[in-house]
Amino acid sequence: MKISFKLKTAMLIALIITLVCAASVFTLISAGEKAIGDELKQRLIQSVERNADEVEIKNGILDIENDFAFYAGGVYCSVYSSDGKYIKGEMPDSLNADIEFRNGETASRKINDENYLVYDSQVLFNKYECEVDIRSGNVINCEAGSADYESVEENEYRNIKFSSGISASKAVEAAIEFVDANREKVKLISVDYEPLSDSGVFKVEFVSDQAEYIWIRGITPADSTGNAFSTINRWVLCSLPLLIFVAAILAYLIAKRIIKPVEDITLSAKDISSGNDLSKRIEIGNGRDEIHVLADTFNEMFERLGKSFENERQFTSDASHELRTPLAVIKGECEFALSKNSNASDYPEAFREIQAQADKMTALVSTLLTLTRTDQKSSKFVLEPNDISILCEEVCADFRSDRGISIKYDIEKNIVMNCEPVLICRLLENLLTNSVKYGKENGETVVKLYKEKEHIILSIADNGIGMTAEEKEKAFNRFYRADSARSGEGFGLGLSLVSKIAELHGGTAVVESEKGKGSEFRIIF
Repeated sequence: MKISFKLKTAMLIALIITLVCAASVFTLISAGEKAIGDELKQRLIQSVERNADEVEIKNGILDIENDFAFYAGGVYCSVYSSDGKYIKGEMPDSLNADIEFRNGETASRKINDENYLVYDSQVLFNKYECEVDIRSGNVINCEAGSADYESVEENEYRNIKFSSGISASKAVEAAIEFVDANREKVKLISVDYEPLSDSGVFKVEFVSDQAEYIWIRGITPADSTGNAFSTINRWVLCSLPLLIFVAAILAYLIAKRIIKPVEDITLSAKDISSGNDLSKRIEIGNGRDEIHVLADTFNEMFERLGKSFENERQFTSDASHELRTPLAVIKGECEFALSKNSNASDYPEAFREIQAQADKMTALVSTLLTLTRTDQKSSKFVLEPNDISILCEEVCADFRSDRGISIKYDIEKNIVMNCEPVLICRLLENLLTNSVKYGKENGETVVKLYKEKEHIILSIADNGIGMTAEEKEKAFNRFYRADSARSGEGFGLGLSLVSKIAELHGGTAVVESEKGKGSEFRIIF
């Protein structure tokens, strides 16, 4: 079964969309479960730690303040003694309280087929604030809270003593004895005297590593998270087929829109191919994307092909025309030589004419072969450094004119460029031949070779008949001859060959001319 590119593209896009959506949903569910689980743990820990601030010991008695939340936000909190005995709190009915205490750890527990999160916090009472009466030396108030024993440094204090009361040192001893602590394991924070209306007290603040402690346990059900995500998972699984269907439709519409310009290009190309009309072009509107670049590339290709086919037709027509005349002459001479009207004295003349026409065809074929090689940039031409100043001087010195036209040349010395010497000589010979052919009798042709900035310029100027604007445009066309009466035996290929040789060497051929005043051909390398 053959599947269209459009359908393949739609299937691929749908598959990619489905995979991306599935991966996104899976990632969101996983991240959501973790986030909600983390949020549940954080809420549990915060509830327990917040309640820890609402518990203290006053005068040896545990005091749970009214702000202690035994149940809030789905979290149950209970207070236990240091040996694990239940003191006060709330607990789920199904919960078995016989669970080992672990300070600062959040653990999952399965109790009576129900899942719970449990968090224990050990609340230390190692920081004491005691008030000692200065007259009797009795502790009248003492509160215990939590502090970091390791971070506290013991401070010096001024030992105040009253004549009708105790000293500050006695107050410290009384406070430490009241909480039953070892003086060697106590770090004194401060001792302040605070006068009262009838007497006064010493306020003694210290920490001890012999700490009392209690447990605060927080418990919250963990199944609520699973239930919520079970609902989400069911919804996702039910909606995924619909999502895939919608993705497939969207993918097909996207693929159709993407492939539409390609289909237009294909139809246009088939129309051009079947109609054999290379003047037609692919029209898909304006744009700068890859599809429009492809269409522009096809249009450029059709334009080049059109020009190539047109040149080929013109070349075939002109070549056949040029070959027809010498072939007709050869055939006529052969027929005459073989006829009864000829005799032995006529043969040499017939042979000479046949030889002349054969030479003419040989020259034509040789020129066409050179043009073909330059068109194809044949690898047979090796461009190497050569002194073209010497080449131009030799060609100008050896060139002869039978119309009394003098050849003058002004050649700059030591101009070297990468070239094929034979082709450069051929280029200059063709230009000189053309100049002499269309020049005035007893006139002159001036050849110049010089450097101008980064260019090498070869100039051939004459004072001949010149050309019109229309003739200048066609000057380098194959088989074009401006004045057939002057062109004589030429083929109209000389200037075309000049242009191709210039292109082969990375240069250009240009002409400046005015009718009746002469022409100047410049080759700019």
